[in-house]
Amino acid sequence: MYKYRSFSLIVFSLSLVLAGCISGSQSENPSYLDPAGTEHSPQKPETTQEISLSHTVTTLGLTYQGSDGNRVVNGSGNVSGSGTVQIEAGGIILWLVGVPFQDGVLWTVALEDGTIESYLVADNEVENYDLGRGPLPAGMPPMILDVEGEIYLNTPPNDEASTFTNPVIPDPDTGRVVYISESGDLVLWEHGETISRLEANALPDARLIQDEKGRLLFLSGPNDQYDHGVLGDSLEATSISLVETIPELRLIRHIEIPPPGVIEGIAPIWVDMNSDGTREVLVTVSDYSSGARLVLFSEEGQILAEGPAAGQGYRWRHQLAAAPLGPAGEMLIIDVLRPHLDATLEFFSWEGDRLVLQAELPGFSSHGIGSRNLDMALVGDLNGDGLLEVVLPGLGQESMYGISYRNGRAEIMWEVPLGGRLTSNLAGVTQDDGTLVLGAGVGEILLLWQ
Repeated sequence: MYKYRSFSLIVFSLSLVLAGCISGSQSENPSYLDPAGTEHSPQKPETTQEISLSHTVTTLGLTYQGSDGNRVVNGSGNVSGSGTVQIEAGGIILWLVGVPFQDGVLWTVALEDGTIESYLVADNEVENYDLGRGPLPAGMPPMILDVEGEIYLNTPPNDEASTFTNPVIPDPDTGRVVYISESGDLVLWEHGETISRLEANALPDARLIQDEKGRLLFLSGPNDQYDHGVLGDSLEATSISLVETIPELRLIRHIEIPPPGVIEGIAPIWVDMNSDGTREVLVTVSDYSSGARLVLFSEEGQILAEGPAAGQGYRWRHQLAAAPLGPAGEMLIIDVLRPHLDATLEFFSWEGDRLVLQAELPGFSSHGIGSRNLDMALVGDLNGDGLLEVVLPGLGQESMYGISYRNGRAEIMWEVPLGGRLTSNLAGVTQDDGTLVLGAGVGEILLLWQ
């Protein structure tokens, strides 16, 4: 039921800067912290290469798994019982994505300086694969397109595009690209020209998540009033924006968060929680007095349900996914409370106007303080029993666990050591035969469970 999100078998014409390099002076974007706490300034590439395509996009590789912001992958794997492939990269791995390719998986890593390396792994055999593109701006997460068997790296289309988030293709029939500018505008771009521009006041690192209608949802209204600052900078969003992209950019709705609340995160999760055919919007709202709580909105901006608050300010909840983890396939929301402190995994159900805590399990951290990497967890069947698990590292981020919700409790189903501290997101890839494989960057080592 939950598929690796893709633009399946849709023909489009587009002109993208796909993994070329961007000319111009260095931007004044804020720096970022790597997992070790070292500060880096983003660098934009130096030249531009434009490639015109008129093909079929079959797969999209994202660090956050689903184009709707939900970190759920389908298929079935066997992490604890499978062999591990280890590949030594040319530096510390910050980001990782994979797509099914030929008879295996093409894994692409982004290193600290934006260098891109790719490896084709099939039957535990590793072959270096030269994309012929890159680097990315340092710290920028990669996005990979498989276009009828040709792999492309998606990069900022021009010099004004934010280097902290990916451009997206909301309507593959036209191939137009939408990106966030450094000034926070939303820009619709095609064949090197701006088609439409919206003064969106987007968060600098907001993800543009999307639905099947070509609509985009993102965080907006950056504000430094809540100075927790654990997600890479001091800015948090004060609103959620829903935008139409066809035939041009049009603001559908602007959902304001009443002060002093802010949205602590970089993207909502946009998912149909009750199977009524309409998506709900999940965010984490924080304030000084009570800390973070999960809030579920309708697309019209109505608050449908709220969860309990953390109890004091500067206590974050990291929303991870919404998935059918209940005994009869009921949808549950998963987060980690206080991931930088005691780090407790939580499972919530939606009951009336409340998000009700059903189970919790301490000792699992999904984020490194100061990092923009919010993708150190996912949901999938990684032990082959037909049931979904939450997959995330332990408190020290040196082992990885699969945790299921069973009999009203959160239960550890498997554990695998990483041999070091996790430095990248987790990446799950569903191969053509339904096999789910998992990847993680541990320092300079890419670990793969095939």
